[in-house]
Amino acid sequence: MQNENKTRNGKTTLKILSAAAVLVFTVFALSAHCGAEDIVLTDNVFLNLVKYYAQSGDIERAMLELKKLRQLSPDNAEYKKFEEVLRTENEKWSRTFSEDRREAQDKPPAFNSAPSAKAPEPEDDLPKEVVEKNALVARGRLRYVYELIARGEQVQAVSKLREIVESEPRFYEANNLLGDLYLGRKNYEDALAAFQRALNIRQDAELNYKLGLCYKALNNIDNAIIRFDTAARMNPAHEMANLNLANIWRFRKNFKLAKGYYEQALKANRKLVEAHLGMADCIFNEGNIDEATRAYAFIVTNFPAEYSGYLGLARILIHNGQPKEARVAILKAREIAPQNSQVYEMLGILAHSQKDNKTAVESFKRAVMLDSGSITAYQSLINVLIDEKKFEEALTQIKNCLVKFPANPRLYYLAGIIYSGFKNDALALKNLLESYKLDSGNIEVILAIAILHEKNFKYKDSLEKYREALLIAEENKDMRYINNIHERIDSLEKQVEKYAEGK
Repeated sequence: MQNENKTRNGKTTLKILSAAAVLVFTVFALSAHCGAEDIVLTDNVFLNLVKYYAQSGDIERAMLELKKLRQLSPDNAEYKKFEEVLRTENEKWSRTFSEDRREAQDKPPAFNSAPSAKAPEPEDDLPKEVVEKNALVARGRLRYVYELIARGEQVQAVSKLREIVESEPRFYEANNLLGDLYLGRKNYEDALAAFQRALNIRQDAELNYKLGLCYKALNNIDNAIIRFDTAARMNPAHEMANLNLANIWRFRKNFKLAKGYYEQALKANRKLVEAHLGMADCIFNEGNIDEATRAYAFIVTNFPAEYSGYLGLARILIHNGQPKEARVAILKAREIAPQNSQVYEMLGILAHSQKDNKTAVESFKRAVMLDSGSITAYQSLINVLIDEKKFEEALTQIKNCLVKFPANPRLYYLAGIIYSGFKNDALALKNLLESYKLDSGNIEVILAIAILHEKNFKYKDSLEKYREALLIAEENKDMRYINNIHERIDSLEKQVEKYAEGK
C-alpha cells in the first residue's frame, strides 16, 4: 500500500508543476531547519537545490549546479554572492586534504607488503557518532558519483572518481568506491591499486577480501590466500572470505584445511550451498563414501533446485557401480539446468564407465560446446579420444584447449606422448620439456623424458632423469615406481659403462 501511494504521488508531481515547487521548497526548508543554520533557504527553488547539496557536504556538485544557474542568469546578485560562500567552503576542504596528502607523502609506500596488524586510525579516538557523521559527509561529497552510477553512467563515474582521488589521495571512500567499479568491470589491476590505496588509509576485513578477489582473478593465488586469510582473521564470520579459502585449498587437494574453512563459512551462513557442496566434495575425495553420500543427500533435500547436488550423488553412484541410479540423478540435474556443461560432462563419465566411448565423446563435445572454458570437459574428451586411438583428433582438441589454457602442463604431456607414438621425437621432447617447465615435480613427465632419451641412446641424460624421478618416488613412498626405476637405473649404468669402455 505504501508503494502504491508513492506511485500515485509520483504521477501527481509530473502533472502539477506548481505543486512540485511547493513540495521541493518544503523538503529543503525542513532539511535546513534540521541542519546547518547558516544556510537560509529562499523562495528560489533552484538555489535551494544548490544549498541542499552544499548542506549535504557535496560542495563540488553544489558548485556545478550553481554554475548552470549563473550561465542562465549571469547578472543575478544572489547567485554571485552564494558562489563566494561555496568557494570559501571548498577551500576549507582543499586545505584539509592537502595536509593529509603531505602526511601521506612522508610515509613509505606499502603497496606490496603483507598486511600487518591493524594500526590505530585517525578516527579511532573519536566518538562513534562523530565517525558516523564523517561517513555521511563523505557519502554526501560523493553524491554526484552515486547519481551517475544509479543512471548507469559508470564510465563517467569512474572518470569523476579518478579526478577526486588524484586531488585527494587519502579519501578512503572514493578509493574504495573506485575499486568497486573497477572490480565490477573486471579491470582487476586498477581495482587492486584502488583497494590498496584505501587499505593504506584504513585496515578493513572487506577491503582485504576484495583484494583477494583481484589477486585470484589475476591468478596470483598465494597473495589471494594472504588477503582472504587476513579478512577471515579480522572477521571470522566473513562467509565469502572463508568460502574462497576453502575452494583454493580444495583445488590444491588439501582437503583437511579446506573442510575447516567450509565449517567457518557454514557457521556464518548455514544456507551457503556452495560451502555444503565443497564440503561434500572434500569428504568424497578423502574416500569416505558413506559420509559423502549423506552430505549430498542433505544438499538435494534442503536445496532441491541445486543441480550440483544431484551430480555429486551421480558421481558416487557411478563409483558404486550403480549406472541406472546414476543416470536418474544426472537427468534430474539436466531437468534443473538443461544447458549446463557439467551435466553433459557427467553423462560422458557415465558412458565411459560403461565402455560406451562413442556416447562419451558426444557428451564431452557437448560439454565443451556449452562451456569452452571447462578444462575438465576438455581433458575428459582428450583422454577418451586417446583411449579410442583417435590420436589426430586428440591432438586437435589439445591445440584447441591450449588456446584457452596455455599454461596447462597436462596438455603438453599428452601431446608429447602422442607425438612419441607418431615417432616424432623432436616434437615429443619439445612438448614434454614444456610440461616439465610448468610442473617440474610430476613424476610421469620426468619418466616420459627419461624414456625418450633412452630411446634415442642419450643414456647419461636418461640416467639423470631416472634418478630425479627416483628421488620424488622415494620422497612420496610410491612403491609403484621405486622398483621399476631402480631396474632402469641399474640397466642404464651398465650401458654407460659399456659405452665408456668402447671408447
